[in-house]
Amino acid sequence: MRVITPAPASEGYAKAFLLILEEEDIEATKDSLSRCAVALATAAILSNGNYGPLKNGEQPPLPGRPVVGFHNRIQSSGRCLTGPDDALFTACPWDPRVSHGTFYFQAGVSVPLSRAAAFIRDVQRLRDLNNPGALCSVEVYYYGVILRYVRASTAHLGKAEDSVDFDLTYYRSRDPAAPRQHEGALEEVEQMVLRRHGGLPHWGKNQNAAFEGAVGKYGAARVAAFMAVKRAYDPDGLFSSEWSDQVLGTSGGGGGVSVVRDGLVTLYWGKNQNAAFEGAVGKYGAASVAAFMAVKRAYDPDGLFSSEWSDQVLGTSGGGGGVSVVRDGCALEGLCGCSRDSHCAPSKGYLCRPGRCTRRPGCAGVTTITRHGRAAVDTLLMAKSLYICDQHCTVYGQMGIPVYDVDFGAGRPFLYMPSFLPEEGLVFIMPASSGDESVDAQQYVLMKITVRSSMAVKPDYGGGATPSPTDDVVPLTVFDKVNFDQHISDIYFFRPPAPPKADLVAGLAKALAVHREWAGRFGVDSKGSRVILLNDAGVWFVEATADVPLDSVMPLEPTPEVLSLHPSGDNAEELMLIQVTRFACGSFVVGTTGQHLVADGRAARSFVVAWGQATRGGAAVEPVCDCRASVFAPRNPPRVEFEHRGIEFKQRRGLEKVIGMNQVNTAGDELRVRRVHFSQEMVLELKARAAASSAGAPRSCSTFQCVAAHLWRCVSKARGLDGRQATSLHIAVDGRGRMTNPRVPEGYTGNVVLWARPTSTVEELLAKPLWHAVELIGREVARIDDSYFRSFVDFASSGAVEQEGLVPAADPTKTVHSPDIEVYSQIGVPLYDLDFGTGQPFLYMPSYLPEEGLAFIMPSFSGDGSIDVQLCLFSGAMDIFNNCCYSC
Repeated sequence: MRVITPAPASEGYAKAFLLILEEEDIEATKDSLSRCAVALATAAILSNGNYGPLKNGEQPPLPGRPVVGFHNRIQSSGRCLTGPDDALFTACPWDPRVSHGTFYFQAGVSVPLSRAAAFIRDVQRLRDLNNPGALCSVEVYYYGVILRYVRASTAHLGKAEDSVDFDLTYYRSRDPAAPRQHEGALEEVEQMVLRRHGGLPHWGKNQNAAFEGAVGKYGAARVAAFMAVKRAYDPDGLFSSEWSDQVLGTSGGGGGVSVVRDGLVTLYWGKNQNAAFEGAVGKYGAASVAAFMAVKRAYDPDGLFSSEWSDQVLGTSGGGGGVSVVRDGCALEGLCGCSRDSHCAPSKGYLCRPGRCTRRPGCAGVTTITRHGRAAVDTLLMAKSLYICDQHCTVYGQMGIPVYDVDFGAGRPFLYMPSFLPEEGLVFIMPASSGDESVDAQQYVLMKITVRSSMAVKPDYGGGATPSPTDDVVPLTVFDKVNFDQHISDIYFFRPPAPPKADLVAGLAKALAVHREWAGRFGVDSKGSRVILLNDAGVWFVEATADVPLDSVMPLEPTPEVLSLHPSGDNAEELMLIQVTRFACGSFVVGTTGQHLVADGRAARSFVVAWGQATRGGAAVEPVCDCRASVFAPRNPPRVEFEHRGIEFKQRRGLEKVIGMNQVNTAGDELRVRRVHFSQEMVLELKARAAASSAGAPRSCSTFQCVAAHLWRCVSKARGLDGRQATSLHIAVDGRGRMTNPRVPEGYTGNVVLWARPTSTVEELLAKPLWHAVELIGREVARIDDSYFRSFVDFASSGAVEQEGLVPAADPTKTVHSPDIEVYSQIGVPLYDLDFGTGQPFLYMPSYLPEEGLAFIMPSFSGDGSIDVQLCLFSGAMDIFNNCCYSC
């Protein structure tokens, strides 16, 4: 056997220490590009040296050659505890003479194999939403993120299923109170892997906050089995410590709830001894505990009624108990998860803010604003007179600049506006589009949302009425199962007055008595099939306030900021979550987050409209069709007349294929979501262009068809795709008006959607007129008729899906659709019928969803026949799209 031994530890760590010194300089200048350059250089050095080991202690093996030898000789890290006495220049990271401990952070988290690809996609999405250099710091030491495959284990605290271990190593300041550049991005990676994807922290790595609730992920039975073995073989707690007891929630070493002295429980509190409280809070259920904690945070934000004891019992971190250590700046060192700005570094511009991909808070940097611009003094005085800002403003004056003189021969622009720039206090003063002496001002206002209360709202069947049985189950139909397994959020904006909370809650309870599925939970039946349990567990209802007037943040663009206006569906067991946010001016916003497997868009909004009807009183909530179990029965004998493999279903992919799919050369672009307005005049112009046909006779087309065709062509042009590339438009087709034998009953509340996929080469799509794309769309949508829907029901019910290991093609983890486009029509959907008795919404918008190639086509709130499109593209393609969408 060839034996390859490691390089001298001091040499390796001298290089690492040099990198630390270099990165400290980078941190001081906040230079992301330099950090990325160092990361690339480090990767090259490590790769050329085959990552450190030496062949027989002399020279490294050739790059790419395997490292072979005894494990105890290859693993070099353990042989370096202290380095030479050279002013600690070549000290090992864990040298006890280094007063601040290790000079880097290391997070090691194990993710179930079934969730690994989704986590990687989330990190890619976060990368695209942030500064391109935000994640370079994880590449400085260990060449990016290390992945290790780990097999499932039968050990009590082993991996329950095959897993992938992710290791991230990144810069740690010598000053614990100093925030890292891009602190928020790195924190959000850890938040996502631990909270969204069920990651288990490595016991010997990570900071305190990673271990909050970690042991609960193993399941009560496995933890109990482990503790039984531990008590049998370590009755004196020799292998316990205060830290391990806090992590495990046990009583072996003085941590947790119980106090052990010579084997006797000695502390008495209230009407039980300490040991009685071990695991007690978990018996109330996650929803009840979450509701209690929300109320506690709202009414006791400073922890006045908390103590170390109560925090240990509740498993929280408000008073120094549990795993986290809460104090000013604790989130910077990972000692806690931030819940207020003081946990970060507010004096240095780092505040506690929701993440870009998740709503979980983390420390994020804000830009320091300076005052500059044309006619700065006069413009600033104008800004002050408009009550836009006080002394902390960046004001750009655009008065006198010919912003409306641009003319390509088709007329001047009817509106000019600067692009979205999320910098608080940034103000643009510009001439109004009206052409008179009025002035427009655009400012980014930081909208701080505070949750005031949250609760589960359960169905109200009326005084004296007997509730329906709560053990009923509703099976998911073939249309439900083939849809996206994710929560979808919508946002509705209302003018004053806002209805009282009591009225909204009472109306919601009445609506749930009719639409019972939304108050249920997912479960499985005796055959292992997914079902909706009609257990009346309730809808999660959140009441929040905003510290600014609604008009100060309008027009609200589809940016990450709107995520604070609705509950997150991440890991939610509720099928529907609702948030009502009251603004300082009296306006209010309603955000809904519903599970797509329960209902499609039309059915979900019917429930929301019913909630408004029940709240304002008058007529009773219209009944719904309680027929999900029988309405889509297969034919006998079945007739599968169309191909559904590769359309509604696909083969399950292995991890290596999933990780590599949808790779698009974006040149470091970030994803942008934009709302585009097509006026009534432009819609009529598109219809006129689409009226021609290959046969020469005029043809009619719907608003959706001509707008979708125009969008398809413009996006394909903006992406710069190869002309030979095939591109498809994925169109959601509602089966309610298409299934005729039998018809879908009125009031049906589930999913009835399949997809049409008109396809063309990019070259043909762009070379031919608009009517060609319209014909492709019309022909393919018409093909998805009653016969197609019935063929799908027969195929999905035949057992072929299970036998062949097929999975739905609707993949909620997919973040890039290029070269295709996923488009949803909301024309004809009752978006503006929601009314709580104070008037209909003045604006509806889907939530921020950074999914490249995703588009929503909807009627404009103006009600004049114009159309709004919410579209997501990479920034480079979006810039081109902006320049051509009104002309291509």
